[in-house]
Amino acid sequence: VGTMTVVDDTVEYDISCSEVNLELKLRLTDRVPWSSTSPTSGPMGFASVFAPLLPLNWHVYSTASSAACLLIYAGRTLATTGVAHMEKNWGISFPQGWIWCQAFARAEKQKSLCLAGGTALPYIQAYLVGYRSPRCHWDFRPPFTVAALGVSPFMSIKRDSGAGTFTLTVQTLTRKLVIQAEAPSSSFIGLACPLGDGHRPMYAFESFKGYTLVEAWTRCWPWQSWYLIEKGVCGINEKGVACAAVEFGGAYSHL
Repeated sequence: VGTMTVVDDTVEYDISCSEVNLELKLRLTDRVPWSSTSPTSGPMGFASVFAPLLPLNWHVYSTASSAACLLIYAGRTLATTGVAHMEKNWGISFPQGWIWCQAFARAEKQKSLCLAGGTALPYIQAYLVGYRSPRCHWDFRPPFTVAALGVSPFMSIKRDSGAGTFTLTVQTLTRKLVIQAEAPSSSFIGLACPLGDGHRPMYAFESFKGYTLVEAWTRCWPWQSWYLIEKGVCGINEKGVACAAVEFGGAYSHL
């Protein structure tokens, strides 16, 4: 049994399961919206007006909320705090294959990475990407992040789910982002996903031990050379351990 309450920018979850004697209370505050200038906007941008016509939609409610968690299990109580990412998917079904990644830099709350994409239509790949840092507040979306038959002048993707790695390069005329992600192959767990005929177990595989390296490049004019303005890891906890989420789903997962 679960309930969710939203008041202003505070979200509270209360989940209980009497069969295993478990209770979870989660309180999320200090929401960091996708857009600092438009709090209701998300990664889809202008494409959100076509949401009823699209097979799948994606909205990120917060890239880094403050989280307080109380877990009661078998008579034992655990209280902790952290940072939380909140998002929502809705539509007819998940795509045939996809990649999803989300990362914080815990010591630097203003820094985060969030991306999702894959097979949008037969022979067509599309991605949505957002990168936030003290220096960059960058979004990448179609038409720049669309590839037909694996070919695009603005995007390239290399993935190896068996090795737990992918490299995504996306760019506009003046901005370019290079994302390298990897996670130990043994750290992936199977997840059920909502498809057209219901939830299918083990349709996606996700790790919370991912390592992401992000390079941000820029130039003033399309004919100029690229200039590196930022390079660093995103998704490291207080102990210096990689904790980004990396997911391969459907046809994009070898499992």
